[in-house]
Amino acid sequence: MSGIEALLRQIADAAAGGIDPLDRILQTVIDTNVGTSVRLAVPPSWRAAVEEYGRANAGDGRVLTQALARSPSFHGGGWILAVQRGAEAITLDTRIFTHVPLRIVTYAHELVHVQQYGLVGRSSFLTSYFGMSALEIA
Repeated sequence: MSGIEALLRQIADAAAGGIDPLDRILQTVIDTNVGTSVRLAVPPSWRAAVEEYGRANAGDGRVLTQALARSPSFHGGGWILAVQRGAEAITLDTRIFTHVPLRIVTYAHELVHVQQYGLVGRSSFLTSYFGMSALEIA
């Protein structure tokens, strides 16, 4: 059995057992990107600004507060940004990979994606997000 056949068999077996086969792949993507990036410190004033905005805007505030509760981390670089050259940042669950320096508008925008992952799960978010991107490109 070839390596690809073995991988396909593992994915099929995982799916049949009620395990999300994409989750393991995504975790590897996250881990390897963390390994090729540097952790970015978010200025405390940014979190405070987002929280203040959230108190003044209930709907957005709920999304942003729930995203912050998931303890997202920001990273400068990562190989995925080299693959997706046009992206300013890419969120993979609670890990956000961005070009340096991090901008507050990017910080707030990517928090929305952190919450979307939290609501629908990793595979569902990725399938939906990249599916919509493919439709837009087409």
